[in-house]
Amino acid sequence: MSSTGNAIKATLLTFVIAAACFLPPVLHFLTGPLGPAIGGYFAGHKFRVTPGQAVIVGVIVGITVGILGPYLIHALTLPGYHPTTLITIFFFGFAILYTGILSGVAAWAGGVAAREATTT
Repeated sequence: MSSTGNAIKATLLTFVIAAACFLPPVLHFLTGPLGPAIGGYFAGHKFRVTPGQAVIVGVIVGITVGILGPYLIHALTLPGYHPTTLITIFFFGFAILYTGILSGVAAWAGGVAAREATTT
């Protein structure tokens, strides 16, 4: 498997797990914010991502949140309510950094744990 293909598979698994963390009714207050880390760790461990692949996972997750987020916020807002551009930029700038860094670092940690488990 190519290095890029492995990173893309890990990214997709990260998204699926992070989205699933928002589903449990009351538990999502805890698992939702940690979803990128949970997904990144499991994906990094499953695909044994390298540090370079973990960076790719973090960048793709962050960019995707930055692209899809503003569209979702406008689609899900109440009629007549339009958040200001500054609020939108700040919120999604934070979301890009948060999800990108959290998923990338967790994917790296999962990859390290998986490689150490196979060498010992």
